[in-house]
Amino acid sequence: MKNIETRKKALADYTGKNDIKYDADFEAFVLPDGRMYKVFTDAEADQAAEEDIMNSLWAFNADFILDHSKAADDLSGRERDEVLNALQEMQSKLCESATPLVRCLIADLNEFIDDAIRADGRGHFIAQYDGDEIDLGCDLYAYRID
Repeated sequence: MKNIETRKKALADYTGKNDIKYDADFEAFVLPDGRMYKVFTDAEADQAAEEDIMNSLWAFNADFILDHSKAADDLSGRERDEVLNALQEMQSKLCESATPLVRCLIADLNEFIDDAIRADGRGHFIAQYDGDEIDLGCDLYAYRID
């Protein structure tokens, strides 16, 4: 794992700001203007995106969920529409509490995660501020979180 100083230097080189602090509570770097970034290696970014995806399964597009479900190929057009409507209603009523139910519907979680990252990029899931992934070089990636 690359240490904090290596990550701080890579972020400083990218932003042109040298007075960067590390906030251990957020595990993030804070620029002098208050912007906060998480800096991960490629493998760490994959893990962070996976965790964010798993925690937000309930919020995924119902079509995307159904396409990855165990019954996706067995539904007729009308049945698919009915299941989509039921899934959307469940999502709107249960919100975050729907996550375990959605997880049960998905046939292959690894494929679901890979497809979500392929469709939207890791930044969409990690960078809470703008959804961007910044390649800092040297196997480091930054994500703005504030």
